[in-house]
This record gives sequence, structure tokens and C-alpha cells, in this order.
Amino acid sequence: MSRNQLIDTYLLQLARQLPADVVDELTDGLDETYQRHLAGGAAPQSAARAALAEFGEFGDAAEITTAFTLQSPRRRTA
Repeated sequence: MSRNQLIDTYLLQLARQLPADVVDELTDGLDETYQRHLAGGAAPQSAARAALAEFGEFGDAAEITTAFTLQSPRRRTA
């Protein structure tokens, strides 16, 4: 699936700190949001910004990483 550099950079930040399966799931959701904006007539850069803004309601990459760490079963077990 074709993505935008803004989205790729965001996902790279997540991939540095989260397990691949988690990043894959986040990628799917972000890609769907991006594609929805494109289908609605947004230019690629505008669609990427809009998708990241919607996704940003969950927090930036650092906040998502922190939330995952706090909810991680391995962390709770430790």
C-alpha cells in the first residue's frame, strides 16, 4: 500500500520501540485512515496530516509507546 513520508516516519518511530505485531496493527489502522482521506479527495500530504491528526487522538509516538509498555502483559508479570 502506498503511504506518505509523514506516515512512514511516524511508524518508524513506533517500530523502534514496539513489537512488530503491534506496529503492524497500528499500521493497518493508520493506512485505512489515510486511504479514506485520499478517497474523500484530499491530496496525499493533506490526507497524511489528517490521518495522523486523527491517530494523534491516541497520542504521539512516545505516548503510544508508554501506554503499550504500561499495558504490556510482560510488564504486569514482572
